[in-house]
Amino acid sequence: MPAAIPQALRSVLAVLAGSIAMVVLVIVCTLLAAHAMNIIPGHPTPGYLAINAACSLLAAVAGGWIAARLSGYKPLHHALALAMIMATLSLVMMIQPSLAQPYDYQLAMAILPPFAALAGGWLAARRMGVGITR
Repeated sequence: MPAAIPQALRSVLAVLAGSIAMVVLVIVCTLLAAHAMNIIPGHPTPGYLAINAACSLLAAVAGGWIAARLSGYKPLHHALALAMIMATLSLVMMIQPSLAQPYDYQLAMAILPPFAALAGGWLAARRMGVGITR
């Protein structure tokens, strides 16, 4: 019988699994939307940006839920860890100018998805029947 995974490793793996799931969902959704809308690379339409934003928010909820659910304890703390990583990466990406995406879209995508990940963690905590910090 395999030994139990140490909690610190389980925490890292839970946040990593949440982030990987989120990235995969965003990539799949983005590729499907770009293909369906015949988007020319570097020239996104407002409709495409709206679909991409919705997919990003749903993927963030899923990522937060997965991180919280796999953590085994303190589910919201694990969703918060994912949200902090997301916010940091978003801010780093905003430093590099993008001609393809408007600044207000970039700002919204830096602010809203981390909160969506927290919502996913909250949903997982409720589903697990534990308090926010237990």
